[in-house]
Amino acid sequence: MINLHDRMSYSRDSSQEAAVANTSNFGNFYNTVGVLTSWNLKRSTLSLGYDHQNTVSPESEFDSQNSAAEMILGRATFLVHPQVQAGLEATVALTDYTQPILNDNTAYSAGPFVVWQPGTALRMSLRGGYVYYHFDQTSTSIQTADLSTYYIDFTVTHDATEVISYGFSAGRNVNLGVQSDAIEEWYLRPNVTWRIFKNISLNTGLTYEHGDQGVGDISGGLVEIYDWFGGTVGLNWPIMKRMTMGLNYRLTLRSSDLPDRGYTQNMIGLMLTYHPQ
Repeated sequence: MINLHDRMSYSRDSSQEAAVANTSNFGNFYNTVGVLTSWNLKRSTLSLGYDHQNTVSPESEFDSQNSAAEMILGRATFLVHPQVQAGLEATVALTDYTQPILNDNTAYSAGPFVVWQPGTALRMSLRGGYVYYHFDQTSTSIQTADLSTYYIDFTVTHDATEVISYGFSAGRNVNLGVQSDAIEEWYLRPNVTWRIFKNISLNTGLTYEHGDQGVGDISGGLVEIYDWFGGTVGLNWPIMKRMTMGLNYRLTLRSSDLPDRGYTQNMIGLMLTYHPQ
């Protein structure tokens, strides 16, 4: 099987980027084009993928995000039991920035995973492994060092009844930074969907992140420990055959070990979604 794709997205919502504070202008445009090839064997599946991603910030304040990345994914999945899949996955990502603000880098990750799916209603997955970032000294302001660490994720989705479904993810990850080279984060993201009427659903969710910003920097980058919490409540209902409307409330709280980088935000939003199929 061969999957060709081109995904574009644009978001301008500073409160949804945990590492950002004291601005309302943060937002990026992403364009990702690539191919994913899978070979299905008797009791195993081999996958190989390649993506090219361009990131562009419309605000000069965040020119540091303008970059091009080449991303390679390899995965081997084995059916060890009718309800259990396990395997190994590895990635390589090369990121080149257009501005000499952050350091160009190459990231490597590798580790095992296991997926348990006893039926159509419940699915659990556990993955983890090793991450290594090699940073080139391309920044004129941030002195950097290579970063060696780990990642782990545990995710559950469960349609408990016809009325209630829930899920959550918990783990630890490493991401490229906004005002520093890298961010290590712990996260917890539970959510519950209540189908209170036939065509109306109530969605509730929480997000918590504990971040260490600037872990790869020796000097020059932003060094910060922060806690970021978000809570959402939303109603969704169909207004046409292929269109739904959503009314959402979101609370965002951020605290930091640096002065003037904490905030509280309340937001109410109205969203229209069109479903082409």
